[in-house]
Amino acid sequence: MTDQLFLAYGTESFDGVFNRGVLAYELGEGLVNDRPHMQEEIVHYDMTKNESLIIITDTSCEDTGEENCDPKKTCHAKTTKELVNEMSSVFGFGSAIGANGIFGTMGVLEWGPQNNYVYMGKENCRGMQCDRYQACITDKEGVPVVKLVYFWSASSWHVASNGPSVPVAVEIQSTGKYGTLVTREVMQRFDFYEVLRDFRPSLEELMPPGDVYCKSRKSQYDPPVVPYYFSYDSEAVAGFDVTIAIGDNETEKIEFTVAFSQSEFYDWNAKIVMTEYVPWYIFGEVYRYEFETQRIQDFNQGLEYYLQKHQDKKCRYGIIQNSSSGGDVVVNDDGSVSLQPPWIFENLDEPMQYNGIHSARDMEADVWIGLKNHLLSLISENFVWFYASPLVVDEIVNKEVYGREEKNGKLKIKKTKPYLPKASLVSMDKVPLKLEKYTNILANYPHLIYNIFNYETDPPQTHMFDISPCYNDSQSRDFILDLPSDTLEMVQYRTDTLLYSAQEALAEVGVISPLRINRIVLEERDDVLRLLFTILDKAEVEGDAPGILKESNLNTAVSLINSAVSSSKLVIVVRLNSLMNEYSKVKDSDIVAVVPVAGSMVQVQRGKNNDYSYTTSKGYQSGDMAGLAIGMLIVGTLVGVAVTMVVKHGTASPSGLPRVSMAHKSAPNSSNTINVTADLTASDI
Repeated sequence: MTDQLFLAYGTESFDGVFNRGVLAYELGEGLVNDRPHMQEEIVHYDMTKNESLIIITDTSCEDTGEENCDPKKTCHAKTTKELVNEMSSVFGFGSAIGANGIFGTMGVLEWGPQNNYVYMGKENCRGMQCDRYQACITDKEGVPVVKLVYFWSASSWHVASNGPSVPVAVEIQSTGKYGTLVTREVMQRFDFYEVLRDFRPSLEELMPPGDVYCKSRKSQYDPPVVPYYFSYDSEAVAGFDVTIAIGDNETEKIEFTVAFSQSEFYDWNAKIVMTEYVPWYIFGEVYRYEFETQRIQDFNQGLEYYLQKHQDKKCRYGIIQNSSSGGDVVVNDDGSVSLQPPWIFENLDEPMQYNGIHSARDMEADVWIGLKNHLLSLISENFVWFYASPLVVDEIVNKEVYGREEKNGKLKIKKTKPYLPKASLVSMDKVPLKLEKYTNILANYPHLIYNIFNYETDPPQTHMFDISPCYNDSQSRDFILDLPSDTLEMVQYRTDTLLYSAQEALAEVGVISPLRINRIVLEERDDVLRLLFTILDKAEVEGDAPGILKESNLNTAVSLINSAVSSSKLVIVVRLNSLMNEYSKVKDSDIVAVVPVAGSMVQVQRGKNNDYSYTTSKGYQSGDMAGLAIGMLIVGTLVGVAVTMVVKHGTASPSGLPRVSMAHKSAPNSSNTINVTADLTASDI
C-alpha cells in the first residue's frame, strides 16, 4: 500500500455582523470516500436564519476536457446543525466546528486556545519565520489522541502590514474519534493564504448565487406582486450556433449572439398586450424606423393586429397564433387563446425563493428564482428575476478599528448583531431590471436574457391603442357622452386614468372588447366635460376565434351602452392606485365612481382631427370641438381596473350601483382565464 497525499483547495469568509459565512472547496480525488471526486462545493450559511445551502457541482467533464461539457449542479437546503455533519463528512471535523458561528477550517483556529496550547518558540515555515504553538490532547488513560500544531506569522515578520499576526498553517493528527473535535483518524495540514483581518466580505458574496434553486428551501419573504398594467422597453439577448464547411469533410462552429429590442405594454385586466418593434429581418435599410410595427394582441376576441405606424398605418389582423412572443401564448383544445405573463410567481413547480442581493447592470438588485419542470424533455429551467434595490442594508458601522487581543496566542473574534431586523434587509422595489432563463443542468450561463428599461406602471395606455385603420367607415359609429362637471376634481385630474376607466366601463356594458371602444378623448369646456369615442364592429376573420362569437355586434353594443347611459346605470369605476390588486388594502379614497349625465349619449360625425358635428331637436351644432383636451401622456403603461364596483368596505348591493363584470378580472392567478406561467428572461451582455 502506498500512502497518497490528497489536496483540497478552498476559500472561506465570515461576517460577524450578519452572522453569515461562505465556504468554497474543490474536492479532489479520494478526499471524501462516499462521493464522486472532482467536485466543487460551495456552502452559504446564515446563523440567524439557521440555514445552510450546500451547492455541489460535478466538474469531471471540465477537468477531462470533454467536448460539450455540461457540469451538473445541485443544491440542498439544510440547517446549520446539519452543516456540522457536512463538515464531518468532508474533513472529519466534529461538532465543535460552528459552535461560535464559524464553520470550515477557520474554526480549527479556536481549538488551540480552548485546549491550552503552549508557545514552542520560533520556526521556519513556508520560507518565513513563524511562532509555533502546540497542544497534545490525551484520553482518560493519558494516551495521546490528538496533536494540534499552529504556525502564526512572527511579530517581527510582516508581509503586507504591521497588523497582528495571522495564521499560516495548522497540523492535526488524531488516532481516532475524540470528543467534539474529530470524528475519525486524520492526519491533516491546513495552509492559509491571503488571510484578511478586519476586512468584511461584500454583501453579494455572502448571498446565495442568483441562478441556483435549492429544493426544500423555505423563503422568508413573499415575491413582488405583478401590477395590473405596466410597460417597458426590452432587449432580448439569445445565442445560437451555425456550423459551416471549411474544407473537405471539415466544419467549424461559429457562435452568434443576437439582441432584439422593442417596447412592450401589458394590461392583464383588459387582457390586451401591445408590442412596438422593427422586424428582425429588416437589414441594411437606411430608414429602418419606417418599418416600425405595432402588434396589438386582444385576448378577448382572440385576435392580433399588425399596424405599420409610419406607412399610412397599414393594417392586417387575424387569429392569434402560438408563435407569439408577447409572453407566451397557448391555443387551447377548444380553440380559445390564453396569455402567459412575461414573468410569474404562481403555477411554478416549486415556490419562489429569495436569493439575496446581486449586481445587475451596475446596480444592486433583489433576486428571485423559480423552477419550472419540462416533462417532455425531462429537464428543469430556472427563471431568475432581478428587482432594483437602492435601499438594501442600513446598519451602524463602527469606524473604530479593533485589534485582536492576544493572550497566549488566543484568537478572539468580536461579533455584533445586525442593526435592523431581518425583514428590513429586503427593499422590494417592484421595479424589474432584467430576467434570465437557465437550464439548471448546465454551466452558469443563461440561454435567454431579457433586459428591462424604462419600467412604468402608471398611467395606463390601453385607451390609446388605435386599431381603426383595420376597419372601414361602415364598421364604426362615433358618439359623445357628457360627464359631471366635477369629474376631473374627483379623479385628481388624472385624465389618462379616467379615459382608461371610461373605455373599460363602456366595453363592459356593451359586451365588447375594450379595443372596440376606440380613440376615446376628453373635451374640456367651461360648460361641459365630454367624452368623444368611436365604437367598432366585430372583426371579420376566417377561422375559429371563439372570443368574437361572444361579443355584441356594432348596433347591439350601441343599444346596450345608450340604454345604460339613459337609465344612469353606466358607472365608470376609477381606481387611483395603479398597484391595487387582491393582495392590497383598498382605501375609500382610492376608488371614485363617475356616472355620466343621463341621456347625454349622442351620435356624431367625427373628423380626423377629432372635430365633430351633430344635430339636435333644438338645432344645436357643436362645431369643431374647441378646447379639446386629449390626455395622452406618453409616460405610462397599461392599466387593470376593478372587476366589481367597491363602495366603502363592501360590494355594491343589488339596489345600488350596477355590477360590471366582463373584462374586469382579479390579479393574475391560477384560477382566472389568463394562464399564469412565464417565459421572459434577462442579464448583462
